[in-house]
Amino acid sequence: MHNNEKNAVLEALLRIVNQFLPVLFWITLIFGFEEPRIAVHTIISAFIHESGHVIYLKVRGITESRLRGDVSGFRIRSCSVLSYRDEIMLYLCGPMANILAALLLSPVHTEWATLLSALNIATAVSNLLPVEGYDGYGALHALAEKRNPHGLCVRILDIISAAIIFSFCILSIYFIDRFGAGYWIFALFFASMLKQLNKWLKI
Repeated sequence: MHNNEKNAVLEALLRIVNQFLPVLFWITLIFGFEEPRIAVHTIISAFIHESGHVIYLKVRGITESRLRGDVSGFRIRSCSVLSYRDEIMLYLCGPMANILAALLLSPVHTEWATLLSALNIATAVSNLLPVEGYDGYGALHALAEKRNPHGLCVRILDIISAAIIFSFCILSIYFIDRFGAGYWIFALFFASMLKQLNKWLKI
């Protein structure tokens, strides 16, 4: 086969795999933790996170949006065209909601509150990573497009994103081999790597 034909076949296979990524998210969430309560608290943290996005959309009067499960969590998709400022703020409001929830829970000295507070902080920090599909990447991408419309900053951001994804995949393999843990980290970032590969094939 010619290179174009090979790329077309690989792209088709990746497209099929991408259709199952939301299913992989739920499998990873349910079976990726030894204790079910951690999975439950993770779901609560995810809903708090997405509520931050939804509240900002409502405040700004942007009503056209939808929620879907992704391999790395729940995702809000706005159907409206946003300004760079609105786009950046929309991305940042999710982590801000998690940080606010963690602060509100900090005076409550119970096991469930401590766990939920910790998971909210973890959700905020992880979503601020400059990885494609995460809020940190989205905010930086919008800022880069605003400051550098010719795309150099965006290309640099894409390289950083790919490097982080690859690094976490390798690190998770080490944890799996060394400690028998890290399967969910590998699943999340391996899926992100497949998405990145699919994107590159379309260029």
